[in-house]
Amino acid sequence: MNDDAGQETQDLTQDLAQDLAQDPAHDPVRDLHRGRRALIKRIVTAPRLPQDEKRDALAAILERVEDEELRARLASLVAPEPKAARLLGAMLAYSPFLTRILVTRPDWLLEALAQPPSAHLDHLIDTMRRACARATSDDEVMPLLRHTRQRVALLVALADLGGVWTLDEVTEALTRLADAAVSLAVDHVLRDAHRSGRLVLQDPAHPGEGSGYVLLAMGKHGARELNYSSDIDLIVLHDPAAASLAPGAEADALFARLTHRVVKLLQSRTADDYVLRVDLRLRPDPGSMPPSVPLPAAYQYYESVGQNWERAAYIKARPVAGDIEMGQRFLADLTPFVWRRHLDFQAIAALRGLWRDVRAVHGDDEAISGRNVKLGPGGIRECELATQALQLVFGGRDARLRGSRTLDMLKVLAEAGHLPKEARKRLAAAYTFLRMVEHRLQMLNDEQTQILPRDGEDLEGFARWCGFAGAKAFEKEFSARTSEVRSEAQKAFGGRATPAGEADASFTAKQLGAMGFRRPAESARLIASWATPGERVTARNVRVRRALMAVLSDLIAAFAVADDPDAAIAAFDRTFDRMAAPTELFSILAESEPLRRLFAAMLGSAPRLAEAIVQRPHLLDIFIDVRALSEAQTLRSAESRIAERIAVAATHEEALDLLRDAGGEEWFLAGARFLGGNMDAAKLGSAYTSVAQASLRVALDITRKAFAAEHGSIRGARLAVIAMGRLGSAEMTATSDLDLIVVYDMPKGVTASDGRRPLDPVLYFSRLTHRLITAVSAPTSHGRLYDIDMRLRPSGGKGPVALPLSAFVDYQQREAETWEHLALTRARPVAGDAALCRQVTTAIKRILSRERDPAQLAREVRAMRQLLASEKGDDDVADLKNMKGGLVDIDFCSQFLVLAHAVHHSPLLADSIGASLEAASAEGILAEADQRKLTKARMLFTELLQRERLRSTDAAPMNWNDASILRDLARDLGFASGPALLRAVDTQRTEVATIYKRVVRAD
Repeated sequence: MNDDAGQETQDLTQDLAQDLAQDPAHDPVRDLHRGRRALIKRIVTAPRLPQDEKRDALAAILERVEDEELRARLASLVAPEPKAARLLGAMLAYSPFLTRILVTRPDWLLEALAQPPSAHLDHLIDTMRRACARATSDDEVMPLLRHTRQRVALLVALADLGGVWTLDEVTEALTRLADAAVSLAVDHVLRDAHRSGRLVLQDPAHPGEGSGYVLLAMGKHGARELNYSSDIDLIVLHDPAAASLAPGAEADALFARLTHRVVKLLQSRTADDYVLRVDLRLRPDPGSMPPSVPLPAAYQYYESVGQNWERAAYIKARPVAGDIEMGQRFLADLTPFVWRRHLDFQAIAALRGLWRDVRAVHGDDEAISGRNVKLGPGGIRECELATQALQLVFGGRDARLRGSRTLDMLKVLAEAGHLPKEARKRLAAAYTFLRMVEHRLQMLNDEQTQILPRDGEDLEGFARWCGFAGAKAFEKEFSARTSEVRSEAQKAFGGRATPAGEADASFTAKQLGAMGFRRPAESARLIASWATPGERVTARNVRVRRALMAVLSDLIAAFAVADDPDAAIAAFDRTFDRMAAPTELFSILAESEPLRRLFAAMLGSAPRLAEAIVQRPHLLDIFIDVRALSEAQTLRSAESRIAERIAVAATHEEALDLLRDAGGEEWFLAGARFLGGNMDAAKLGSAYTSVAQASLRVALDITRKAFAAEHGSIRGARLAVIAMGRLGSAEMTATSDLDLIVVYDMPKGVTASDGRRPLDPVLYFSRLTHRLITAVSAPTSHGRLYDIDMRLRPSGGKGPVALPLSAFVDYQQREAETWEHLALTRARPVAGDAALCRQVTTAIKRILSRERDPAQLAREVRAMRQLLASEKGDDDVADLKNMKGGLVDIDFCSQFLVLAHAVHHSPLLADSIGASLEAASAEGILAEADQRKLTKARMLFTELLQRERLRSTDAAPMNWNDASILRDLARDLGFASGPALLRAVDTQRTEVATIYKRVVRAD
């Protein structure tokens, strides 16, 4: 450094000192007189001094102070404060690093003690910014950064050791310094490149803006959780297309040089020490990528070979210097990489691997001396990994869990029900304690260490530095806290501290026989084939085979406790080569014994659900919430969960994909709860209906918003979706479609919508309805929600898909045939504007309540029943709907009674067929005995119908002649045997047929 540069540096350093000392807003004595809660007045605790400490700390400091005025001011400030004196004594006794600052810069101590700590921190950082803005060389910037770093280190130590700041305030202060230092270093090198002509900045006063050069803070820096003496993890990116370079300049080379200069400014040791140690190894492929990674290369890396541990790392990422907007865009683009829509058990497995590595390297040694506070058993890393694992599990579905601070995320996880509140308290307390210990270690010599002293005497002293009476008290507290972390980490990672061994696919017939398989030889042959690439297509993929082998033993154990283990094996075998995502399925099943047992049960008792899992494994995600199987599925709860899932969507298309995911999970949950005995068939029908209605409501909301963005809205217009069929009567099954009619209403005189592409009202509602149909029924890679049938609208399949309410009412009153009014008995509005829905309900009741000729009505109903029998048949006992005396006859009884008698008996206008039958009995229209028989038969037939729908798949209808299926159905429904069940069906359908003739009579 030449003499001129040295003089400039000295001048700037002196300016910095003068700025700090002379700022009238920060006069220490005046601050005290104003009562602004100076740091010294807020000290509530201090480390314990060594037992043999005799030295007067204040005197030891004052004897080094040559300035008489400074010596007097410091003495008058500290002498009346015994806790402050003890704190300074502890610093001198234990910390060579802090001692060096205290005895060489007592003026820094005076200012730190005499001012409010937060205000003093602001002043230190602001003054550093102003001084660096005037600097023009690296040699000028480096001491400015280093002096401020030492002053902040002293301030933080005083506030931390004195109990003035919480852990969050301590780490926030350290992070603010790091952010400022990195930002100032980057601004400096960018300005210098601009002055030299190598780079053209948009605004030299704000160098980072539009520069195409950004630094991302990772790890604890990104999470605003920096240690007292920590390195910082940075990923540096540049966009060659955004940077304005001098002619002939090469972006990669330029930004690599700038990055090296930034690192030098921060971490090179000088006479003024250093600022921050910098680690760039978290960047993509650090062995081959330059220190500043070109943006296209970064995108390509994460899209193609990004690792699960990198996803976890990006939880804490944030841009801190340079082109902040560019960094924010990059992180937004990486959101799908970091936060998967589905529960990602492969990522959890990767974190489990890191956890096991920590355990393997650092062991389970209970000794405290020499223990690694961060990486040792129950240390900081285990606490962080457990938290990140839960974030990755649920964060793709819940944006609240995408935060970076460990303590904040523990709180949110508990509030969301993913972590017991007591567990959260234990982890938070342990994390806070361990971070305190880590900071105390690093305050000793300003070293990045997490190793507790090995020597007994040193550990005794360190325990007192941490505020304990001695080593025994410290060891007791340390052991308790780390044990709590170990326990919670094991829960988060499935309880396995060592990898599960790979299974052998060669289960012998003898082994399977001992496990309860009745056809062990055949099952053993099928199991062996699953891992044989030459026999099975799925087995040709190495990753799939590994995932299968990791779960196979547990999976076979789950099959063994199924009702029919061999049938479960056979069913799994039939789906084996048709799996859409086998690795994901096996990874999910590996995580949970309850899920494996549920899957095994579905293979035997509900092949439709098992088939759904095979094609869409992440349907199982919903069961990660332990409340899923126990809580009732109401319209409100289903709609709330679905809406919560789509809240994270960034686009209309993503919202529709998430709607399919969430709706599919709710549909799957209903069947699983029924299969598990949590509800009967009637409640299952209601649950399926709630899911469909909730999905429809959310779909309508999504569609209307997207449609309005393009075409606007029609002032004062309202829309209602009317459900018919099983959706209308709340009796849906696993395979039901949606019978819908869409109506609308609007003020007179409105001619067009008010959007940028206006439409006339008829076309507006027609296109909006078509959009809704597509949103619900169009197949995508995420499946489809429901098929939609609009043929029950007045014009059938030929007219407009949406019509004015007045036209709908006029048609029903003047033109509708009897069969349409029969269908209308099951109609109800299920989505749309509440006021119009109420009008629709009133209009439907008015239509159904008009005077009719019962005899003529009966003749028409009978004619319709005969036509239906000729088309569908009525002699197949397996056809529970259409068989003589089946569900159709019960429905006709109810609908006939409504149309014939509602004019004088309004209670018949109930919201379900069962309720209408009860009302008819209560009104004296239907004999009580007949009502009981119809209700009993309807319950049995509905129970069987629901189970038949779950046991059938599109490719394989349920075989009613299969004795084992009949046996299982009989057992589930409480009958002694399959034949006993068939006899009950025959008896009750005969009774229904008789009652039908008696009720729907034409005389």
